[in-house]
Amino acid sequence: MKTKVIKLNPRDFNPEDLKEPAEALASGQLTAFPTETVYGIGADAAKTGAVADLLKIKQSPADKPLTIHMANPNDITPYTAKPPATAIKLMKKFWPGPLTIIIPDKNERLTGFRVPSCAITRELIRMSGVHIAATSANVSGGADAVNADDVLKEFDGKISFLIDSGETQFKKPSTIVKIAAQSYEIIREGVIPASLIKDTANMTILFVCTGNSCRSPMAEGLLKKMLAKRLNITPEELEDNGYRIISAGTSAMYGGRASDNAITIMKEMGADIRFHIARPVTNQMVRDADKIFVMSRVHKLILSEEFPNCAAKMELLDPDNSDVEDPVGSPIETYRQCARKIKKLLEARLKEL
Repeated sequence: MKTKVIKLNPRDFNPEDLKEPAEALASGQLTAFPTETVYGIGADAAKTGAVADLLKIKQSPADKPLTIHMANPNDITPYTAKPPATAIKLMKKFWPGPLTIIIPDKNERLTGFRVPSCAITRELIRMSGVHIAATSANVSGGADAVNADDVLKEFDGKISFLIDSGETQFKKPSTIVKIAAQSYEIIREGVIPASLIKDTANMTILFVCTGNSCRSPMAEGLLKKMLAKRLNITPEELEDNGYRIISAGTSAMYGGRASDNAITIMKEMGADIRFHIARPVTNQMVRDADKIFVMSRVHKLILSEEFPNCAAKMELLDPDNSDVEDPVGSPIETYRQCARKIKKLLEARLKEL
């Protein structure tokens, strides 16, 4: 058997040219295709013989897991109706794109899923009408294939079709993230940096007051202390353990500091906000936040009007819909009472988080 090569322009191709390789995939044959990262080889995931053939030519163990490549994110539904929340966040941010997400399927088997951004690949998947199990188009342990010649050197005559769209966009593999119900692990840092995965995957909690000098920085400092204690880590380790806690103000001027009384009271309560820097609420903060806790009904009204698409995740810190009054300009005892009230409210909220 000689491999049939189909050359396509990735920016201007006729989908009909994919009919033959799509039918070949559906009939159990192997086809190599481009993605934005590296070239891959795919087989119908439902045909055990085709999957075994793929692993054999890859010189991979017979039980090596393959990644399910999909045309769009909704195609994951037959495998898992309710992915972990962290997976959903990453899917929304990076799919279609160079991210492979490993999650438990409906049978609790860890399975990798990917929606490439390469239009040729997604059209091939759609036309085949099957779920494609795929792996990189190289012998196990070998260099990644970033063009058609790389694929043919190893697999000419071993696969039915090769779709040649020139060199891949990134010339490096996808980033792989494994996600459980309450945690995630970056298995391989590829095109998407680990820092960007962390920023997206972490639960972000945003506290909002007016000037970001009293109430919201005290809430930020207290929750960091409380959550770190619960997880048996330091506050500085929270972001490496899935939590990002920040604060801002509806009328804050960037660069200010926490008030002296707030700093003093937080020191009494075991939280350090000496190095807090005040900042105004931004569109990016609101979009990235999973939870937004405001100190008063006025703050909620301001944010809801300015960011209406995010109003659903805005709540008063007090679930009874009462305001946490601003202690600014008051004696230190007023700050102490305010901080104690915030701590009590956070203890109740912590159960939700």
